[in-house]
Parts: sequence; structure tokens; C-alpha cells
Amino acid sequence: MRPRQSSEELVELDVRAADVATEIFVIDAQFRRIAQGVGRVNKKVAPGIYKVRYRTGEKLHDELVEVAPSNEPHRVRGDPLMFRSAVPIEHTETSRTGHAKAAERISLSRPTSLGSGSQLFVFCRDTERSDSHEPWTGVGIHQMDGERLIDISEGDTESELRYGGVQVELDPGTYRLRVETGRVGDYEMFVTTSGGWQTQVFILADDFWADGNKVRRASLRDAAVFMKREGDGFSADSEQARLTELARQGLESGRSVIRASDLRDMLWAKYDNPMVAIYGAHLMLLQPRIDHKLLETVMHNLKNLIGPHPDVLALHLRPGAPTPPPGLQFAEPPMLRDSWDLISRASLRRHALVPSGSATDRVADRLLSSRPWLLHRVEDAEVFEDADVSFAEATRMIDTLMSRAEEGEAESLAELIISQPESFSPLEQSIASVTIGSALLNVKDETDQVQAPTKRESSSSIGKLLRSLDAPATSIARSTDSLVKKLETFS
Repeated sequence: MRPRQSSEELVELDVRAADVATEIFVIDAQFRRIAQGVGRVNKKVAPGIYKVRYRTGEKLHDELVEVAPSNEPHRVRGDPLMFRSAVPIEHTETSRTGHAKAAERISLSRPTSLGSGSQLFVFCRDTERSDSHEPWTGVGIHQMDGERLIDISEGDTESELRYGGVQVELDPGTYRLRVETGRVGDYEMFVTTSGGWQTQVFILADDFWADGNKVRRASLRDAAVFMKREGDGFSADSEQARLTELARQGLESGRSVIRASDLRDMLWAKYDNPMVAIYGAHLMLLQPRIDHKLLETVMHNLKNLIGPHPDVLALHLRPGAPTPPPGLQFAEPPMLRDSWDLISRASLRRHALVPSGSATDRVADRLLSSRPWLLHRVEDAEVFEDADVSFAEATRMIDTLMSRAEEGEAESLAELIISQPESFSPLEQSIASVTIGSALLNVKDETDQVQAPTKRESSSSIGKLLRSLDAPATSIARSTDSLVKKLETFS
């Protein structure tokens, strides 16, 4: 057995990253992780060789460190990691001087007036030379009812440098940012603008694949969003730009990439880019302990600063929060997927949070698996039948459907959905999957001996199964009603 090192033989290893949002891991010669932290790690270690691993976003960098016997701390200082970003900020893999200067110029240009009170600046770019379409192809800003307002192609574009941007003045509110990809389909994210502020959206082009064919289009999944006061514009060398982008990437990966102390400092910082506070507030929900008092103060300050922003209001619904304000509703979707999750879970207890027939209700039918943004697929014709069905009624309808499956109709119901998948929305298929399970969605092999649950067991668990869906109660009720009606019609 290896003798234990005495405290006198240990050396203080002090590792600091260039960014407070960089994760640090210290690994010893036996490949054991002996320490980890964010921004900084301080640990007493025995003299020897260690590997220090830095992670910023999805970028990794390893460095070997030799710690010699000493009474003084052994200090290691990491260099900034060159991560990928849609924002043309300095010291990133995707920074381009031409893009940065163009973004700064267009963000300060005279906006196209399509309303009044707020601004939206969208900048699309491609860092690779390509024979495919320009990066702004098919990118447009739409109202919540789907009406097209403007395409990026109508703004300031440059084919040689492969960038395009548009600056518009709008009424404060929520808008759809849509990308039309052709074969892969159309998809959208939601962008909220606030009075007196310019919401800035940066998008990189990427490859999409459909039926073995490549299509290069703007990728909303990796989009970055900033907010600046009107007239300030975008600045590529802003001190907060890098931190804001790293906070967004932390939400994207679902990792708490900022230390609690640094997070508090960030939330108390001057709000010249409110998005850093919004990201920071949602990152705080990933911490082992949530400082609810601090969050309430930050939410109050943000509401005074940028108005009733859905990604701020959604924080009222976090676990352990005080009772939400009366009348709180989300008729329009939030920007962040984490906000959506808070709203969806809370709506199962407070059904009025998401009004039936609202945009938030209807977007649940075609959500894409994504973070940090709430993305959804756009159908050629978004047609929804209004259904005045309560969550309790939907539970009873599922109970009846499950009884049919238990009485020998499981395979025939499964055949209906498998043979006509285009007739059922993803949410309808999810409802069928979690309630009737594999007996409904997968035709059983003759050798399968899967025993259906008893009616008493299924009835008691229906509510729990429905609550596992990533959708508001109103959407679950409406889609349950449409699912049952379709099955009755087809059968």
C-alpha cells in the first residue's frame, strides 16, 4: 500500500482559467480526477505530474503540469480557449474581422421601420467557402400569426465575405425567426424585443442532411442572442460579450459553468446586456443551492429594465419560488427551452398559465429536441382544431383508449399510427407512446410475452404518464382529444 503523504509534503496547486466560465479538471498519474471546478481550482497535492484539462463550451484543452516540492504555491494560468461561436467576437475559432466590422456597422445603421419602440438586429454569416446558398438564404422575421415581415436578403448582404444582416424597428413583443431549408423543412425560434432595447441575434451557417443530400443553411440551434440599448450597437471587443456567450453555451450543455460566487457577481453587474443576467438566472437553477432572494431581486430589476420578458417571468415558476403573481400567463412562447420546461411543468398544476389556442399552446405540437433555444418545426399549413377539453377529460379519454388496447385492440391501434405517421403530430404520437406504450406504437413479435397493465393500474398512472410529456396541460388535452378522434375515424 502506498504510504500517505504528510501535509508538510503537499504543495498547493492553484489553477486559474482565462475565463470564469471555463471548467477545470485535475487528473493525477493514475488517471484519477482529484479536483474540479469552474474558473479556478485550488488543491494541495503531492509532488508529481498532473494533467490539467480545460473545457469551454465543447472545446477541450489538456496541459501537463509538473509540481515540484516547494513551500510556495504552484500556479498555473490557462490561455483563452478558441471555441466556436455564432458571434464574431475576438479570440474564437469562428472570429472573422470582416464579419465583426460588418456586424458593428449594420447594428448601428438606420433601421427599417416595421413598428416602433424596440429594435431587432439579425446577423447571419458563414465561416466556410461554399458553393451552396448564401448564409442568409431563407431566413426571415415573422409576426406571431406567421405573417412575414422581412427577409435578411432585404438587408445588407455581402456574398464574397458571406454575411448578411438586417436592422428593423418593431413594436415590443415576441416574433418568429424562421429558417426555410427546403428538403429538411422549415423551423423557427422565438425572439422577444423590449422597449428601448436592441435584441441582437447571431447565426452561423451549418450543414443539414436530408435523404443523403446536404443543404447548407443558417443554424438556429447554435444562435446567440444579446441585448443592447438602442444606439449602442454590437461591439466585438466588449468585455461582456465572451462571458455572455459562454453562459449561453453552459445552458446549451446543461452544465453549471459559472461558480456560485461569480454568478452572483454577474447577476449584480451593470445591465448593459440584460441577456447575461437572463442566462445567469437560469444557470443559477443548475446550482446545488438556489439563492431565491437574489433571484427575486434580479427578476425585479430586469422587469423594470426590459418589461415583461417571458424568460424572466418563467423564473416565477421555478421550484421553491414564492407564489407566482396573480394572472400570470404565457400566451407567447419564451426564447429559452429551460423557460419552456418551467412553464410546461407548472401548467399541469395551473392550467390557466397557457391559454388554450394561444401560440404557446399550439407550438407544443412540433417541438424539436434542442437547447438552449425553443425550436419548432413549421408545417406547410398549421391548422389546429379548437378543442374545449380539460386535462381531467383528457385523462378519462386516455383511460378509455387504454381499455380498448387491453381488450385486444393494441395491435390494430398500433397499425393505424405506424401506417399513417403523417396523420399524427409528434405530440399525439408521444401521448400514445407514454399512455399505451409499446403495445400501441410497436407491433409485437409473436414471441413477445408483454403483459398489459391492469385497468386499475393504468387508471391510477394515466395522470403521471401525461405529466411526463414536455408540453403544457392545454396542449396535452387538445392533442389527446385529436388523437382519440383520429383513431376513431381511421378505425
